[in-house]
Amino acid sequence: MKRRAFAKNLVKWTPVVALSPTLLSAATDSLNILILGGTQFLGPAVVNEAISKGHKVFLFNRGITNPNLFTELPRFYGDRLKGPAAYEPLKDKFWDVIIDTWSGDSKCVEESTRFLRGSTRHYLLVSSISVYRNFSKVDMNEAAETVSLKLDRPKWEYPEHKLDMETKVREVFPMNNTVFRPGPIKGWRDPANDLAYWLVKIKRGETILGPGNGDDPVQFIDVKDLARFMVHTAEEGLHGTYNTTGPLEKEVLTWEELLQTASKKYGRDAEIVWNSTEFLKEHSIEPMRDMPLWLPTTVDPGFTRISSRKAIRSGLRYRPIEKTCKDVLKWFEHENELNFEFGRGTEASPGLARTREQELLQLI
Repeated sequence: MKRRAFAKNLVKWTPVVALSPTLLSAATDSLNILILGGTQFLGPAVVNEAISKGHKVFLFNRGITNPNLFTELPRFYGDRLKGPAAYEPLKDKFWDVIIDTWSGDSKCVEESTRFLRGSTRHYLLVSSISVYRNFSKVDMNEAAETVSLKLDRPKWEYPEHKLDMETKVREVFPMNNTVFRPGPIKGWRDPANDLAYWLVKIKRGETILGPGNGDDPVQFIDVKDLARFMVHTAEEGLHGTYNTTGPLEKEVLTWEELLQTASKKYGRDAEIVWNSTEFLKEHSIEPMRDMPLWLPTTVDPGFTRISSRKAIRSGLRYRPIEKTCKDVLKWFEHENELNFEFGRGTEASPGLARTREQELLQLI
């Protein structure tokens, strides 16, 4: 699977009267925060973090995705896909901070920023490391070259839309924007079972075909770590662009270290059979698709070696890997049956089917 394709697959309370900025303002020691979305994956983590820090949170969404979440919070209803008119419920209101986690067509961010131009003093946007043009070099920082927007818009893919979102936010909020560029986000409520693929198989005690020889690096960020840093930047008034990858502050995490850590914690009977990139290529095993979350250093080595030093210097901190793995496993078990099968070729069922994996194991 191509890296770009992977990246793509990377309160019930309705106001009935216009609320003035005074009515919407938070207490002096807290922020009032509007979250565009807030009920899917990253959104709930941000909501929970903000509430835990004493901030007042408002939601703007369709009221369709997980409608039973945060029913105690004030909510404005609107569908961003229906154009600028969707934002009318937000007219003449003001928030200290607006947090935007939109991942679709960048036109929606263009519309939201223009409508909300005078509605906040700080606009936060979640972008992606996919905006970088070339991943041949490791340790790239925020100044690395990005993709081009000169391509005809109908030909844009996820990276172009993400970069255009950044551009629109900077145009409307030139001095008071914060842009986050995470890699894969993992943890509680993760809809993609790529990390879960490995952890579940380990917990089941299976013999597992490993991703190469185990020396390749792996990067992801815990959704709670990203949410904590986002709220931190809002509290501190930090502006600019931040790579937000993980899960370690200083060292490079290898696949062998990740899976051995998980094996010691969750599946002492599991066996990981390491092999080689050449073996997997010879048998048409594709990175990302058949080996979820794995990208060998022979393919875009910089994609799993992004530098987050700027964010770390600004306050990004990481939970222990074991806690991220625990959340991934608990959410998977919450959402799926015990006999769940991987290898169906979907986001929820990635990786190799068990029969195919066993065939390959017999060849080693």
